[in-house]
Amino acid sequence: MFDIVFISYEETNADENFERLLDFAPHAQRVHGVKGIAQAHIAAAELVSTSHFFTVDADNLVHDDFDWESIIDFQKDDKRIHVWSCQNPVNGLVYGYGGVKLWPTDHVENIKEYATDFTTSVATHGFKVQNTIASTTCFNTDAYNAWKSGYREGSKLASGTIHNADSRSLNRLIVWMSVGIETIYGPECILGARMGALNAIDDGSHLHEINDFKRCKEIFDCIPKYALKHLKDFGLSILEKELVRQITLYDPEQSKVFKELMYSI
Repeated sequence: MFDIVFISYEETNADENFERLLDFAPHAQRVHGVKGIAQAHIAAAELVSTSHFFTVDADNLVHDDFDWESIIDFQKDDKRIHVWSCQNPVNGLVYGYGGVKLWPTDHVENIKEYATDFTTSVATHGFKVQNTIASTTCFNTDAYNAWKSGYREGSKLASGTIHNADSRSLNRLIVWMSVGIETIYGPECILGARMGALNAIDDGSHLHEINDFKRCKEIFDCIPKYALKHLKDFGLSILEKELVRQITLYDPEQSKVFKELMYSI
C-alpha cells in the first residue's frame, strides 16, 4: 500500500478530519502549514518512502469504505496522476475537485515549473480518472472558505487552465455559479465562483493570485456586505463578457430539484 499524506494549512476542520482519517488509515502522515500548494506537495513527496503517494486535502472527508488498494489500470512505473471522484456538498457536482489523488513521488519531488493549477502542471504524463466516489470535500465550514473555494475553482474553470478545458468545464462553471444557495455558506460559494469567473475573463493578469491565500483573504475582506444580495448583478457582468450564454440563480427549491435531477438521468 502506498503512503498517505494529509495536507493542511489553516482549514478550520483540519485537526478533526486528520483524526478521523487515522481511524481507518493509521499510517497516514501530515504536512501542515507549508505555504504554497506546490511547496506543500513537494514536502509531502519528501516525507514518504513509497514510489507513489496519496494526498488528502484537509477539508476532504474520505469515505469509510474507500479501498486504498483498488486502483484501476495502475501501471508499473506509472507517471500519471490518479484522481478519484469527490462529492461537492454545495452544488452536488461529482468530479475530481478536492478529491483523493495518487502521485508519482519522484516526479513531484523534482518538479521545477508549475502553473496556476498545480495538478495539471504535474500531470505531464496525463490523468487517470478513478470514477469511484472516494470522499466529500467539506470546504463550506465558514463564509471565507466557501467563498475561496468558489473563487479559485471559478477562476480556473473560466480561464481554461484546467486540463482539457472544454464545454464540460463551462457546464461545471455554470453549476458552481448557479446551484446551492440553500446549503450552509452556499451563497458565499456562488458569489466566489462568479467573482472568480470575472477575475479570469477580465484580463487574466491576476489569475496567479488564487494560489496566494493571504491575497484571497484580502479580496474577501474587501467584499461589500451587500454583495450577497446582488448575486444576479455578477451574473449579468459575466453574460456581457459572453463566456456563457445563460446563468440562473436557482432559489432553494429549484436548487434541490436540480441536484436530484442531475444524478437521476
